[in-house]
Amino acid sequence: MLCKTSFNLFIIRRILKKILFFCYLFFTLIFANEFINYPFDWTNHFGVISKNGRVIWNDDWKHGILFFDGTFSNYPNRYGLDINKEYHLNNNSVPMNKVVELDSAFTNTRIQYTQGDYYLDMLSISTKYADKIGLFTMNGFKKRYTGPYADYSLGIIKPIQQSYSIEYNTTNFQAAIGHFLTSSGLPDSSINGSLYDKILNATILTNGFIGNWTWTFHGYQFNQKYEVDHSSWKKPSIQHLTRSAIEAKIVNVIKDSITIGFGFLVNRRGLSDINSFSSTEWGDIYSDISIKNFNIKGGLSSINNEHNYFLRLLFHLGKKDKGIYFEGSREIKPSHAFMPSNNINPHSVITNYFGLNTRYSLSRFDIMTNIFSQNILQNYNDKLEILGFDINLNFTISDNWTLSAFSRHLTNINVLTDGVGDLIELSLYGNENLFNNNMIIFFDLGIIGWINRNSEISFNPFYCTPILIEDSDFILKDQWNLKSTISLKVSSLKVSWKLNNILSVLQSKIDGINEEETMIVNNYLLHQNNRSMGRLMEIHIDWYFSD
Repeated sequence: MLCKTSFNLFIIRRILKKILFFCYLFFTLIFANEFINYPFDWTNHFGVISKNGRVIWNDDWKHGILFFDGTFSNYPNRYGLDINKEYHLNNNSVPMNKVVELDSAFTNTRIQYTQGDYYLDMLSISTKYADKIGLFTMNGFKKRYTGPYADYSLGIIKPIQQSYSIEYNTTNFQAAIGHFLTSSGLPDSSINGSLYDKILNATILTNGFIGNWTWTFHGYQFNQKYEVDHSSWKKPSIQHLTRSAIEAKIVNVIKDSITIGFGFLVNRRGLSDINSFSSTEWGDIYSDISIKNFNIKGGLSSINNEHNYFLRLLFHLGKKDKGIYFEGSREIKPSHAFMPSNNINPHSVITNYFGLNTRYSLSRFDIMTNIFSQNILQNYNDKLEILGFDINLNFTISDNWTLSAFSRHLTNINVLTDGVGDLIELSLYGNENLFNNNMIIFFDLGIIGWINRNSEISFNPFYCTPILIEDSDFILKDQWNLKSTISLKVSSLKVSWKLNNILSVLQSKIDGINEEETMIVNNYLLHQNNRSMGRLMEIHIDWYFSD
């Protein structure tokens, strides 16, 4: 009897792993290239990311299982090279728990070092050690950069960003802790300002089985000390933010293609300074059903004792190389801590979303289209709508060379968007083998165009909220940026030479290039005396060790 029970648990584990894998594949296909980066400097210290035209702000997100509150941490790109590439919004669009296979022992280490203009100095070290019991991961990152006008420095040249995280994974238990320090100057209209940001966060996740049910428990804590000195900042005191949450879920595999789950989420956030304290409590209770190509999740959300429902529908039809994907959702989240409230909708933001994604592939040609519509009801009683579409094309020229194109259009630009009406990206990349395949040379040439921008729409990178600009002298013209990367790889060592804003470099040597056209401006509040992002040349070393 005991052997039969153990066998059944083994079968259930294998089925769940397959389900999680296909879920991951499904969501990867749907949300490929979902985030667009709109930098305010070439090192990604300040900037915004957008999804389907909407700026990501006041949105919680995760790196792995490590949790980040989105009140003041809206730009993951700041916190390191690894986080820059591997983050996702905390909306359960990916499986809660990561399946860890521990079949062998290994040690992997990756060192990335960058040096460039304006005292740019970045170092990223990532180490993974695994045995048959667990997987240990350690990440460290530091960045030094003064900016083209020395606005990011605080009088002395020292790191403006430091990031450290540790994670330990076993089959049934995961834990992570992170420490993130920002200490940088802020470009201001007169005297240079400053930003001090200290984050300490921790997460645990555990799972197991009760009969035919698998359960998952996820708890996280986020602490932040946030201090800004800038002429636009109206709250001069230090902000202390605490965030605690627990999430639990149970799932039952009824058949190979049918799963049913139930879960709940409880949150508490406190924000205080020397003059005030505010607290927000909210929670969700929901059910989740997956039947072959169809998934539905719905439940009830309560924010400060105000109740509302949320719903999410996902449907896909087709194979990996061709198919149609549909998403419809109604999401609810608490209002930003600094945004005013009213009697009609004082505590929450409601977003209704519709998206239709198609993918079609031939032998050398791949096309993906996306049509999206969002209705957002803000707590200041303004209902805003975002409509648009994007198209992604990839053409394989040869075995080693690819030409890609991406275009996004917004039909109605408003304050919750990134302000870019038409975004165009073109890229040509490939590689060639040299010296009897002992060396590989990589080429990447890209151009990005920010077209039909609205000068009234900007983003406050200190409050971390969208803003409207009332300055007739501030005009955002159409802007094109040309960039390139050339890399040489020998064994596990890769050396890259990267050039941002090539037109700015060529302007002094080619008379036909207008200097004003090379002065890229993406934000109103940064660099008010000289808002141009300048140029940036950098040498990047990527060294990978495996044992």
